[in-house]
Amino acid sequence: MTTAQNQNYGMQNAAVGDHRPWLADDASIALTDQINHFSRCRRDRPRPPGHARSEDQLWQDIAASKKAYNTLAAYASCPPDWQFAFAELALRLKASRREGSLLSEAALLWHIGHFEPDLMDSFVARHGLETTVEIVCCSLQLWKKYSDTACKYILTRDIPLDEENALPNWHPRLCGYLSTAPEEEWQRCANKLIAAIPTLSPVMQPLIALLLPERTDIANDMALRFVGQNIPAMGRLKSVVTDDNAIAALRHYPFLPANNFGYISFAATQMANRGIKGMSRTLDVLKEEYAAELCEIFPQLHVADYLGKWLWKVNHPDALKLLILSAGDKNKRLEFLSKASQRHPHAAIAAYAELLKEQENPIWRQTLTTLIAAAPERAEQVLPWISEQAVEVLASCRQQETQMTCASSDSLPQVLVTPPWLAKTTKAAVPAFDLPTLAVSAVVAPTRKMLESNGEYRQIAQRQATRQTMFIDLPPLEKRSWEPMLLPQTPEQQILWRLGFENWRKTGEEQYEKLPIPQSAVDALLRDDFPTLKAERAKYCGDRRTSWNLAELCYLPGEQAISLLNQIINETDYYGESEILTIFGPAAVPAFLTCLNRDPRRLWHFTASCGTSELALPMARLLRKKTQHAESRDWLLKYPEHAAAGLLPVALGKTKKDREDARLGLRLLAENGRRALIEEVAQRYHQPAVSAALTALLNDITQIKYPSTTAPLPGFWQPTLWRRPQLKTNGLPLGDDALCHLGTLLSFPREVAIHGGLMQVKEACTPETLAAFAWDLYEAWEAAGAPSKENWGFTALGILGDDNTARDLTRFIRAWPGESRHKRAITGLDILAEIGSDIALMQLNGIAQKIKFKALQEAAREKIKQIADKRELTIAELEDRLAPDLGLDDRGTLTLDFGPRRFTVSFDEALKPFVRDESGRRLKDLPKPGKSDDEPRAAEAVSRYRQLKKDVRTVASQQIMRLESAMCLRRRWTAEQFRLFLVDHPLVRHLTRRLVWGVYSQENVLLACFRIAEDNSYSDAQDNPINLPVGQIGLPHVLEISAEDAAAFGQLYADYELLPPFRQLDRNHYRLTESENRATELTRWRGRQCQAGRIVGLERKGWQRIEDGGSICGMFKPAASGDIVLEVEPFSLLYGETTYDELIPFETVKIVTKGDIDYGKPTFAFATLDTIAASELINDIESLFD
Repeated sequence: MTTAQNQNYGMQNAAVGDHRPWLADDASIALTDQINHFSRCRRDRPRPPGHARSEDQLWQDIAASKKAYNTLAAYASCPPDWQFAFAELALRLKASRREGSLLSEAALLWHIGHFEPDLMDSFVARHGLETTVEIVCCSLQLWKKYSDTACKYILTRDIPLDEENALPNWHPRLCGYLSTAPEEEWQRCANKLIAAIPTLSPVMQPLIALLLPERTDIANDMALRFVGQNIPAMGRLKSVVTDDNAIAALRHYPFLPANNFGYISFAATQMANRGIKGMSRTLDVLKEEYAAELCEIFPQLHVADYLGKWLWKVNHPDALKLLILSAGDKNKRLEFLSKASQRHPHAAIAAYAELLKEQENPIWRQTLTTLIAAAPERAEQVLPWISEQAVEVLASCRQQETQMTCASSDSLPQVLVTPPWLAKTTKAAVPAFDLPTLAVSAVVAPTRKMLESNGEYRQIAQRQATRQTMFIDLPPLEKRSWEPMLLPQTPEQQILWRLGFENWRKTGEEQYEKLPIPQSAVDALLRDDFPTLKAERAKYCGDRRTSWNLAELCYLPGEQAISLLNQIINETDYYGESEILTIFGPAAVPAFLTCLNRDPRRLWHFTASCGTSELALPMARLLRKKTQHAESRDWLLKYPEHAAAGLLPVALGKTKKDREDARLGLRLLAENGRRALIEEVAQRYHQPAVSAALTALLNDITQIKYPSTTAPLPGFWQPTLWRRPQLKTNGLPLGDDALCHLGTLLSFPREVAIHGGLMQVKEACTPETLAAFAWDLYEAWEAAGAPSKENWGFTALGILGDDNTARDLTRFIRAWPGESRHKRAITGLDILAEIGSDIALMQLNGIAQKIKFKALQEAAREKIKQIADKRELTIAELEDRLAPDLGLDDRGTLTLDFGPRRFTVSFDEALKPFVRDESGRRLKDLPKPGKSDDEPRAAEAVSRYRQLKKDVRTVASQQIMRLESAMCLRRRWTAEQFRLFLVDHPLVRHLTRRLVWGVYSQENVLLACFRIAEDNSYSDAQDNPINLPVGQIGLPHVLEISAEDAAAFGQLYADYELLPPFRQLDRNHYRLTESENRATELTRWRGRQCQAGRIVGLERKGWQRIEDGGSICGMFKPAASGDIVLEVEPFSLLYGETTYDELIPFETVKIVTKGDIDYGKPTFAFATLDTIAASELINDIESLFD
């Protein structure tokens, strides 16, 4: 800046007076409770000392303390008066005598006051405040130092000036007493403290100044009196001096106490005492202490956690400087900084400019540029109040006026030209009716698991549904261990026993038999007399507590079973209600609903299998709940007729309660192609007015409901600094107004945003520019502290992101749990799923398969399962479809064009890419572009190759592991699936050509083996073309392939120099012995030892850890019959307790009930494993010892 400019700014400053856009430098700061708590008390801000212990308790603790008796035998080195004082103290402590001379009290304070601050309460209570001050002044005369000649600590009055004394624990307590003392008493105490100053060493004098913070003249004078001397203890005066010369005199001293609490107390005290000046003083002291390292050290200090809460409302550049320097990468601090910058933009601009003149920081510069771009006039308004160097910084950050040609309104999506949320809308009036709920027959659709659990009962109930007699072909009752024999019972008695008539009578030592059921109970059952039957049961069972078994009603005639069911559920002692839908079907729905009202949490799971109009409204209510939205949506779409019948009377009813929920449910049905069905149900009322009202209602509720008011976009929304979306038609970027409308649209609730216009924007703009724009938005949201209220700045990645977004985001997702950001990582998984491209789902599947954070891995697996269920696929079938083609051509290769030169990329047995030149010669790597190459084409080709290598590195292990698992688990594909997902797939074909395949019959018997040739045709072991027999395709295990075929195929692949991606033909294979087949435990490895790292390495083969309190107790792997459990001696890899190469003893291998891995006993014999599963089990464990 020139001299003339400098004079001009000075004239501006004088012209505008003191109307600066922030608080004056001498303004006060609103004190929070926290500032008051941490600041040092004084007369105008008193704080009564809290009494922690009674006098008796204090002296009991002193007597019990070992420190109290360590009276330093070296007190003989003291002056005579102190020698007598310490001798008296020793006698007092030995006799537990509280009273003593003034000097012995001073010796007591000196000796144990540092760790017994409550001693100050005792002195004030026994002697009064003035005498306590005298005791304090005496105790400050002594010092403990090490004597080299005596080789021990001695007490002396000769205190070296370069010593740094710690602040005694009693000091704050005495400050509290002085702050609350009456004025006259305080004045007498102050006089005594001031009079004692010359008698004390300069090292101790600052402690007196701190006791009198109101008398800043004492601290100022003390600082100036010892200026230039090396007395580090003078650093304590930094918290009380106010004179500029005194402040300058203390600048070279270190801050004391240099600990976390010291800075917190200092900052709070300065703000409480001096307001803005004190805040600025805090900043100066921190700069003096840490200089160039302040940016690195400040965020690590505890005081940084408090400054955001204290200062975000303070409109001053120095407040913003403290927030900027203390923020670091902590989200909460960044959020306070963002709020402060939005609230005080002028102060923020000045703060960033002043900081950038001292230290360059790209984040600060970017933020300053953003603040200026939001309102350029603010930069002009702060110029008179900042330094010359800061003015130059502002000038360098000012946006250059550039002529940018943006898209015209006639080429933009309509939603960005005339946003519908700005238009005034009138709500259609819909007449109300008193309508009954239409009858729709209930339906029950039990799941496979429900059928497996109660299939036998269901079959009996279906047979009994139309019969009038009881089911007599009953399975025999189980004989209990205490029964000597089973007594004969009639079928009716057996049914009653099963229903809950259960009682025993003793017949011998630990022997019991069933108590015969009386005929009167049988008669009550036969005539369907439940009250009598209930009384008979109470009489028969006596004090024995039993419950009705609802499932056993299936043995009764159908009508009688339902009649008894509807009466029993009005009782409280029954069980089996979760089974009645499966057993009795629609007839049990009323009883189920009664049970559901009584115990909704336990039975709600079964509502997915029950279609009845009574459930429509409860389901519609759940649409507003994030955790249950999907569940309720699925039910409404699964049973649309029942939903419409249950919701119409409420949606068109006169009662307002639940009306909006019912209309939300109808809207869901209408938007998913069920509008005609809703209208057909309404016609059943045979009232034209109802149908007309429904039509008006559906026309209204299916319109997008934009928020009635739109909040201003947050401060981090600065799209003019970001990469702009560009139109597909002409490549022009969106203008500022269009970007503003896009931001408002993104901030709407998700469903409104997507259906309200975002799809128009996605169709109009190029995907890569939308993704770049969304990433810039995410980075701005992150830099603002990731405010949870504006989470759309993050989730927009799912709507607008592309493959590059998925790749970049995955790196963060994998790291976030280790940075205490698990919740954000979970949201990241949702974003990957919403992007939904091959690359995005590949990244999601990669997290599901391998990541060190187990909770995130489980969440990823659950997300993959949800995607598979939504597409009605198994996870294995979904993984077939998740294999990305990576942009390869039909031959599975990629051409890289350098202009004059071209190269072809192919893949080896591990899917590692390699390059061939135009002559077919294999190169070590892609050559660097030369001078003769087309520079843009070559640069694009190099970038494409680098990205390909990264993507293949992610997908290769997934695909190889998937195929090896398919071989071991005997997975099969149809011929069509095999051709589509394996043979013709551009990437996977490089693996399938290197393996032997087989055709299997319906009985899963291998019919023929074949391989896939270079032209995707099939050939046999002699390399002759082969027509595959009819059947399913799979990867044959070495145990299935004949020795001749194995040898022939092995030689064939050797001739073609094709290596397999994993061991197939030469795979190790094993068989269980006959005794092992019959056993429930394998002990062949008991006593052997294996490296801990190899045990956990079994995870690569599909095993999972069994953990207990951080220790690994074994590994388990799912099998057809249960879970295979490998037990080892517990070990822990946490904190290096066990090293990866440490040897761990093996114990046993067993098969337990599925899910019972922790405490399960061996349940199944190993004969339940097929030969391949048994071989792979042994192979997995034997590989640990290779």
